Amino acid sequence: MNKTLFHLIGYPAVGKYTVAQVLKKDVNGLLIDNHLINNVFFSVTDLNGTLPPQVFSYLTKTYDLLFEYLVSISPSRPLIMTNCLSDSENDLSFVEKTRRFCQAAGYRYLPVKLLLSQEENLRRLPLPDRKAKMKL
Repeated sequence: MNKTLFHLIGYPAVGKYTVAQVLKKDVNGLLIDNHLINNVFFSVTDLNGTLPPQVFSYLTKTYDLLFEYLVSISPSRPLIMTNCLSDSENDLSFVEKTRRFCQAAGYRYLPVKLLLSQEENLRRLPLPDRKAKMKL
């Protein structure tokens, strides 16, 4: 399992962080939760249910720096990364960037798409702990 990047992908509230915590423990991995990065920007933004368009370019730059850093330190433990991604051009570009990082760092890339019924997803989205953690 060493040198594997488990990329947990799914819509908000599907359980990416919950699954990542279990996986982190099971494989002794390092967790790169999307909110670790997102909340740097979300915490200083009045969300009002929408994100300013420029936030995405800053998120991209932050991930670029993170990937560059990880290549430089070459951790030997598995990585677990969470993201809410769609089929948009930007998100597909991010997946390709993640694949290139894995190739440069010698990691096996293992994307995992998490799914949830619409009914359960709608039940989870308004839960108070999501807002407290600045989750969309």
